Amino acid sequence: MKRLFALSAAVICLTGVFAQAKADSLENLERERAIAISKMLNADISVAQRSEYMMASWRRLTDLEKIVINDKSLKSNSPAAALRAFNSYELTFLSHASAEKKQKITQHWAETVGLSTSDLLVSRVGR
Repeated sequence: MKRLFALSAAVICLTGVFAQAKADSLENLERERAIAISKMLNADISVAQRSEYMMASWRRLTDLEKIVINDKSLKSNSPAAALRAFNSYELTFLSHASAEKKQKITQHWAETVGLSTSDLLVSRVGR
């Protein structure tokens, strides 16, 4: 019984060693973008903290966006997801689209989803 348990544990460990985490470039970009938007909308952090985080996020998003734009495997691995991403360029590639419009990511995202300053000022936090 002990030998069977030891063999099973060894197989599980070896499987974990040889298994690779699979996340393509588009998934990584979407994950980072979701984190950036959640930080952008987080009411529990100060303006200075939000600004600092968005600068760091802008750098990461820019790098990930370049990787996605140059990723030739998206055509064969996930053509539907890639097509959706490129069709909604303004929201998928936030750092590049905001740079083209000479805006901050937060301002560009808010305008793209249809939020104005007056909308934000009259809104209230509800949970």
